[in-house]
Amino acid sequence: MVVLTKKRAFLLALMVFVAISVVLVKLQPTMEHDDLAKKPVPVSVITLKPHMIAPTITGYGVVEPNVLLNVKLEVSSMVTYVHPKLRKGELIPKDTLVLRVDERDYQLALQQAKADVAVTQANLRELDANLNDVKVNLALVQQKLTLANKELVRKQKLLSKKSIAQSTVDSQKSAVIQLKQEVQSLKIQLDTLPAQRDVLVAKIVIAEASVETQQRNVERTKIVMPFDGRITELSVEENQFVAQGTSLFSTQTIDKVLINVQFPVERFHSLAKSMRAPGGGAGGLSFEKAVLMIKTSAMFEMLGIEAEVRLPGVPNIRWPAKVERISDNLDPSTRTLGIMVSVDNPYKNVEPGVRPPLIAQMYTEVVIRSRPQSFYVIPRDALHEGSVYMLSDVELVENEKTIKKKVLFKKAMKPDYQFGSIALFKNGLSEGQQIIVSDLFPAVNGMVLHASTDEVMEQRIQQWVEGQ
Repeated sequence: MVVLTKKRAFLLALMVFVAISVVLVKLQPTMEHDDLAKKPVPVSVITLKPHMIAPTITGYGVVEPNVLLNVKLEVSSMVTYVHPKLRKGELIPKDTLVLRVDERDYQLALQQAKADVAVTQANLRELDANLNDVKVNLALVQQKLTLANKELVRKQKLLSKKSIAQSTVDSQKSAVIQLKQEVQSLKIQLDTLPAQRDVLVAKIVIAEASVETQQRNVERTKIVMPFDGRITELSVEENQFVAQGTSLFSTQTIDKVLINVQFPVERFHSLAKSMRAPGGGAGGLSFEKAVLMIKTSAMFEMLGIEAEVRLPGVPNIRWPAKVERISDNLDPSTRTLGIMVSVDNPYKNVEPGVRPPLIAQMYTEVVIRSRPQSFYVIPRDALHEGSVYMLSDVELVENEKTIKKKVLFKKAMKPDYQFGSIALFKNGLSEGQQIIVSDLFPAVNGMVLHASTDEVMEQRIQQWVEGQ
């Protein structure tokens, strides 16, 4: 009985303890999670302001000559003269006589062709004289035939009166027939002589063409520079016999060079979005209409596209360039789009050891930019999985007082352009907004922040803008 009493007392006490615990828990006030009540998290920010920036893309390419000419000999002969400066790498002015071959055989052929012209022309004059003689003779014979016919009629009348013998009439008939034959022969000559004349005229044309050919052959024995150029190859020497079609030397122009720059398609597409013709309206000028109407290079100038060529690692050496055209297909190996830019006067302002000329096969950096536009500039590191962290002002009530605090606001955004460590935004941001540029983890919308301006980052952004 004593044991049972103790057990009941223990169970009763346990039940009372549990009941009291439950009541105490239920009487506790509900705890609410309030991010705004937490201690502010320190962050670094920059204050946005618009900058006028020209969208650019940068690529690399190798310099090529605008014109690379392989000069070949158009006749066969022996080389009699080679200009002393006709050597690889030399610069030679336009119209300079750089090479000559023996012209004696072609001079003789020219004289023979001229003689053929003279002979044929003499034959033509002789034929014209004969043609005039035949016409005169025909007129005379026709007159004789008329008189002979009259005489035949007269004698036939006399024969009818038996005043003359039959033999006299027959003799007159024979004379008439002979004159008719002579008239017919002269008419045949008049019919054939024009054809003979046409043959002689054609021969003169052929002979004169031969004269011109031989004159051109004589001129072909002298090779002059077609433009101000740089010699890239030399294949012959003096006293060497050279057959027709043999390569003599190669030269390239020095007034202009080309650079084929390869860009990923998406990078060029981002630049193309900014291409707008002045006065073209919101939609700008369509490429289809522009290409049909004007030259490609002029179209890019109208769209405000500029280019600049630099030496990699030497940013102070630059050449103004012009976008000439876009490749008609993608590079099969790199899947990139080729853009051809040109540089005029690549030898201008050359300083030995300081500023070199742009020569073939030189590796260059090419910057292509559009018209300046208004952008907001932030560091690329300030983008977090497609979102920008910025400060938002909120008002809190504490101890019956309204307090303004800075909280985190995450906004999903995609930059219009990215250049290395910089991202540009055209829309979606506004002047005066504060963007977080420091690391923040965890990042919860609405968390209270304590902001301090990152002056170093703002200076870097300003320097980047000024360097564009």
